[in-house]
Parts: sequence; C-alpha cells; structure tokens
Amino acid sequence: MNEQGTLNLHEPVERLAARYTYTPSPAEEAERAEPVPVSERATKSSWAAIDLAAQARAGIAPSKPTMMHRSDGVALLYPGRCHGLAGEPEALKTWLAAYAGLQTAQAGGRVLYIDYESSAGELAERLVDLGAPDDALRRILYIGPLHPADAHDFATLRRLIDDGVRLVVIDGLTEAFASEGLDVVSNRDTAVWMAKYPRRIAALGPAVLLIDHLTKSTTGRGRYALGAGHKLAAVDAQFELIRQDPFGRGQHGSSVLLLRKDRPGAVRRHCVDEIAGVFEINSVGNRVTAELQPPTATTSPRDALAEQIVDYLANHPDAATNDVTRDIRGRAQELRKTLDRLVKDGTIERHPGRAGKQLHRIAPSYDSRMRPASPLSGGTQDANTNDGAGTTGASHSANNQPPKERNP
Repeated sequence: MNEQGTLNLHEPVERLAARYTYTPSPAEEAERAEPVPVSERATKSSWAAIDLAAQARAGIAPSKPTMMHRSDGVALLYPGRCHGLAGEPEALKTWLAAYAGLQTAQAGGRVLYIDYESSAGELAERLVDLGAPDDALRRILYIGPLHPADAHDFATLRRLIDDGVRLVVIDGLTEAFASEGLDVVSNRDTAVWMAKYPRRIAALGPAVLLIDHLTKSTTGRGRYALGAGHKLAAVDAQFELIRQDPFGRGQHGSSVLLLRKDRPGAVRRHCVDEIAGVFEINSVGNRVTAELQPPTATTSPRDALAEQIVDYLANHPDAATNDVTRDIRGRAQELRKTLDRLVKDGTIERHPGRAGKQLHRIAPSYDSRMRPASPLSGGTQDANTNDGAGTTGASHSANNQPPKERNP
C-alpha cells in the first residue's frame, strides 16, 4: 500500500505479508505464553474424557420444559436448550415470543430479547398491548445489535444472564448472519454462528428461542425452509407456526404450533400428532389478549395441511396427487386423506388427467375468505367479523402467572 492508499502489486510478497500479518497484543502474548500446569490441562480442555459412571452416580436430572406455558399448564421450552421457532410472515412468531417472555417476567424471571429486525419501541408496544405491568417490563431487557459481539459484549451478556435471565429470544436470524458476514445457506456458517451465540448462551442456563422465517412457497420447503439444513440439526427443539386466521388490529388471529423436533423428548407426549398447541390472539380496543391453548382430541394436523394444500393449488392448478405429496411437507397418507376431505366438502375439485392421474384445482364456488376450520373453533370463521367473544378468557393468558403443570 503506497502513500496514496493503493495496493502496490510490485511490492515483494514478504514485505506485504509482514505489513498485514496480525500482531497479538501484549496481553494476548502473555496469555499464550503462560504455561498450563499438567494437572489443570484436562479441566481446561473440552477434549477431556468424562467418567459416565461418576456422572450417573451424581444423578442425572432429566430435561424438563419450564417456560412458554399452554393454558393447561404444560410448558414447551427447556432451560439450557436451543429452540427454533419458524413460520411464514404474519404467522404470529413475534407475538408468541412476546407472550412467552411476558409469562417468564411475570413469574419472576428476567428475559433478554436480542432483536436484529425490529425496534425496542415495537416490542414495548406489543408487551403493553398484552397488559404487561411496569414491574414485568423492567424484567425484559432489549438489545438491538448493529455489529458482531466482541469480548466486552459477551462479558456484558454473561453479567446479565447471571443476574437471573431465564429466557433469551434472538429474533431475525437472516439479519444476524448478515451482520457477521455469514451465509445463511451455508451449513458451515450456521455451525459457526450457533456455536458463537445460541449454544454459548444456553450453556449458561437460560432457554434460547430463535425466531426465523419460512419461505412463503410450500414447494420443496422441508421442515426448515429458509437457509441451511443445519439449522434444524443444531437446535434441541424445533417449532413451526402455521397461520390459520390472519391477525390485525381489531381482529382475531390464530396459528397452529407444530413440534417438528424434540431431542429431549419431554414435550412430544403432550402433542396431538405434531400439534403442540394453538395460539389464539384477539384485539379489542387498545388491548390484546392471547392464549396458547392445548390441542384437543379432535385437533388434527389435517387442518394445517388443508390450508397448505389450498395455497399450493392456488399457485399450481391441476396438480396431480403425486405433485401435492411431493411438494408439501407431511406424511403422504395424511396429505391424501386431506385431499379427499377437501374434495368431499367442495373446497377443491378432482378430475381425471392423462395416464390415469387425478388432477386437482380449487372449486369455483369456494369462498377464498373462508379458511379451513380452525382446530378449536369447530367451524369456519371470518376474521373481519369476529368480536373476540369467548376466544381468550380461558384458564390462563399472558396476563396471569403460569399455572402448575398437571400430571400427565
């Protein structure tokens, strides 16, 4: 580099290397030079072998979810574990995270919200709309990072977490990766980011909830659509929100919460098939009430699949059965049953195609304003005319303390 700030390509390679080689600070040099006693090397290395027999004798506490309670008292988030929450736009992801955070704060815990997408004002507005009192708001801490965390930032995070943080929400993974110069579709970059942030934080004790997007198209989506497949592999539990009724001011909204992965295994038994709950939210005046309800005996993932099939056929008219089962995630048998049900109730039409194929398209008589039946409503619902009566005044909401979990 010459005085004008341009690179001199004729400068010897050795001189360039010397000029741009990183020189550690004196403190870093001292840390590197400090010998580690042999007796301490095993305890300092993650490669040290662990005596499993001694671990078993000391007692192994099973992983038990303790946060994000449903109205029946069942909790869905594990302390010290990483959870993914994915969904399409307007699937109520941020509302559900705010709901879970408010529950945790009202139970006496602290919450840390790391937000790459929005603003402190927007989160505060949602919490106030949900009825958060001042003492609960003071226990919810907000960080809006504009640069990668350095050693000082991690030390600050450590102090905050040691001061009683039980839940950490990280909202906006695409923007989080971009701020680090990482590629969201790279499995290697995903592993690097997960190790640097979520797993590092979870190791300190709190539950970590990662809010991410699904692509709008259901075609070829898989269980974790946006970005690298390692996102699914790297988390301990993966949830997905599927919108049932769109939410807006003065309206009722709902989304089905699916459990796509449960490595610890303590949540799966509280699900009906893959459905972990139904998140209902209602806006009346300046107040918003919300409740995460359990699936009932009649709740079926077919309700969520029905909406996906209708959306798919809107973009792929005359799709064959094999097209639907290939492009929409879910069990092929359930998809075929759902197709049959939609044909029977007049939502879609079926007609023969070439080589014996059965083709499907949305029936002309189908009213696009009427979504497939909500799993809890027992019928169709027009979100524009719902006045909120009877939708949220059940046994538990974000404005109440989480009840104790019932024995299964």
